[in-house]
Amino acid sequence: MQKLITVVKYSLSFALVAGPSLLMAQSVESSSSTASAASEVDRGDSSLGAARLEEVVVTAQRRGEDLQSVPISISAVTASMADAMGIEGIQDVAIAAPAVNFGTTASGSNIRIRGVGASGSATDESANAIYIDGVYQSAAPALALPLNNIERIEVLKGPQGTLFGRNSTGGVIQVITRDPPEDPTLNLSVGYGNYETLETQAYMGSGITDELSVDLAIYSSDQNEGWGENLATGEDVYDGSSFSGRSKLLWMPGSRTKVTLAASYIDMDPLGSQGGNIFPGQRTVSAGGVAGSTYPGFFNIDHNSSDRKTVEQNQYSAKIEHDLDWAQLVSITSYSNTDFDFDWDNDGGRAFIAALEVFNSVEAITQELQLLSSDSSSIQWAAGLFYLNGVNSLDPLLVRGLSQGSPTASTELVSESDTDSYAVYGQATAPVFTDTNLTIGLRYTEDDRSLDSTVTTPTGLVLQVDDSENDTKLTWRLSLDHQLTVDHMVYASFDRGFKSGFYNTTDPFQSPIEPQVIDAYELGFKSELFDNRLRLNAAAFYYDYQDMQVRTGTPTGGVEILNAASSTITGVDIELVANPVQNLTLQGALSYLDADYDKFLNAPFFEPNPGGGQVQTFGDASGNDIVQVSDWAASLAGNYEIPINYGSIRLSSAVYYNSGYALDVQNRIEQGDYTLFNMSMAWVSPSDALEIRAWGRNLLDTHYRSTANSSALADIYFPGAPRTYGVTVSLRLL
Repeated sequence: MQKLITVVKYSLSFALVAGPSLLMAQSVESSSSTASAASEVDRGDSSLGAARLEEVVVTAQRRGEDLQSVPISISAVTASMADAMGIEGIQDVAIAAPAVNFGTTASGSNIRIRGVGASGSATDESANAIYIDGVYQSAAPALALPLNNIERIEVLKGPQGTLFGRNSTGGVIQVITRDPPEDPTLNLSVGYGNYETLETQAYMGSGITDELSVDLAIYSSDQNEGWGENLATGEDVYDGSSFSGRSKLLWMPGSRTKVTLAASYIDMDPLGSQGGNIFPGQRTVSAGGVAGSTYPGFFNIDHNSSDRKTVEQNQYSAKIEHDLDWAQLVSITSYSNTDFDFDWDNDGGRAFIAALEVFNSVEAITQELQLLSSDSSSIQWAAGLFYLNGVNSLDPLLVRGLSQGSPTASTELVSESDTDSYAVYGQATAPVFTDTNLTIGLRYTEDDRSLDSTVTTPTGLVLQVDDSENDTKLTWRLSLDHQLTVDHMVYASFDRGFKSGFYNTTDPFQSPIEPQVIDAYELGFKSELFDNRLRLNAAAFYYDYQDMQVRTGTPTGGVEILNAASSTITGVDIELVANPVQNLTLQGALSYLDADYDKFLNAPFFEPNPGGGQVQTFGDASGNDIVQVSDWAASLAGNYEIPINYGSIRLSSAVYYNSGYALDVQNRIEQGDYTLFNMSMAWVSPSDALEIRAWGRNLLDTHYRSTANSSALADIYFPGAPRTYGVTVSLRLL
């Protein structure tokens, strides 16, 4: 905590280089009259002349609304905010929204919002739905995507079981990208950083006719030096590359109709999910005369095979919006195909015990129809239909290991899980008293799932598994909000959300995983103070969380996913944005969670074996902390612009603190508290056409573990990024 306090002091001191520290707030507090202080600001007092906060428009209820009028806890991040904070991808969103925790696993990503998440397996969907321009992202391996050409990010906290029903148990992350511009636009940037990292971005767009415009956004990053080394092979680890391209075509055939076609391509060698290392003091399994490996260093590994992963995705979508006068009709159609291939040394050491070779494909088709009331309607309502066809296949998954002394024997698994999901939903908000609104929403979902698997053992034995399941769920939203004044609103809500069940395609003999359900109760407060120079929002909540889907290891080093009985989560979120003095913006957020397993009997526990590997037992995890959920998380960011004779200097920093979290259900291994500090300084030309920016991320070089996987073979963790720094030059040519 002392380190956090020190960093906060540094952060504020650099952000306030040319201005008095929070002078406006101090003046208001010391004044005998808030109104008097406000009037001084309105008269343009030079010491208090801060700009008012801009209105933030969000689409949390499927229509554009002022953030402060929506009775949902929302963190909104604009493109400039993301750039200033060092947010490069979805995995960095926690810097702006501490209620979010993004964990990297060997095969996917586990996103938790207020402690609610899923298994993080590539065979699974996220419990917190991600949408890009309204298109649902179902493939877990592709969720750690780079961000380029964004307009804003919206983090909706709490179950969104009505308007965003697909697996929105803990919340929704919406990424909204820019629409193609009418005027010719060309922006370029090139950056170079440590670990021999070259990053380039380009955005170009223009109107073609009065009705038609198009754009293209390209992002490329190559990190040629790894964070660490594989001591067994001498190769770098935690290096890689990323390329993404996205194009949108906007057609306005008339004043009532808008058609947006989008295509995107992603090709990544993810850095964070490579390798995987054992904990200090542990030893991996010995076999075939080869001794088990010991801890090689935080970013090093000691694997007898290379660990490489690739993710390739193609996605296409069409969005049609048509004004019917009395309502707006919206159709969103999408198709995506994601291929995820990886090789991984499952035992984490040099002995040849278990190595995985996986070829995973996720294919999804979605269709959504929305009917939204007109803005002039006294009752604001939305209704819709949603369909998803998803195919998750392993073709094949190979497990190489020792069988009768042979290091080449393998088990081959070919497995396919198909999902057809149908949903119908509706939500309406109506005034019930003066300045008081009641919102009621319902959604009915039906999921049809099937599994078809073939397992071929090293002895040639062929095993078949065919199964099917059907689940139906009714979810809802009930909220009441009251506008105390123009700038102060309170609300109370009761929501039910659920995450669909699924088949563990890596273990077809496991019983189907049942849906997880959450009932959420929330009280919230939204306000703008000091003549709209301070925005302060807060929420307190209670979650009743049933049939949690939990990922654990197996005696053979595989992945098992359980429904871990029940748990309770209570907590508080606080967020503020302030313009205390001219050219200075401060943002702060705090998240507190009390998250325990209420009942988790016969949970898989693992104890390190002094001779190597681990021994599996079963115990009672009731009362233990939920994996990857911290009690406290907080962030503070400052952005300050200093006008100079030729252009301006822009200073930005962000500090993030996490109190630590358990890494296994036993709470035997854990990540302690840690602090991340990002900072940048840029010179911007008078015309804003040229920017030269020096930046640093994790400048304290904090070592922290993103996630870990416990099995009978080893405890294997995946590290967060070390200190990185560099220079970026940006040109706005048109």
